[in-house]
Amino acid sequence: DKTHTAVFPPKLCDEVVKFYSIKGDLIFDPFGGSGTLGLSAIRAGRKIFMTEISQEYVKRMKQQFGSTLDTAQKVEFVSLDEFNI
Repeated sequence: DKTHTAVFPPKLCDEVVKFYSIKGDLIFDPFGGSGTLGLSAIRAGRKIFMTEISQEYVKRMKQQFGSTLDTAQKVEFVSLDEFNI
């Protein structure tokens, strides 16, 4: 990946999500990075809450989520200021 240097393999994230959670669970990823765990969680029927300090990584996540998920799966991105309201 040209944007993020430490992308987890999707298969690894899929296995972790399925092994440590059940459908409907909320998974928290404090270091969202490239969003691979988030995509795995959504595909497995879990909810995801991610945080990421790097605006470049957030931009990459938006692209990845937009091109990978179908439109029925709603993903919302908010800034820290919007979250604090």
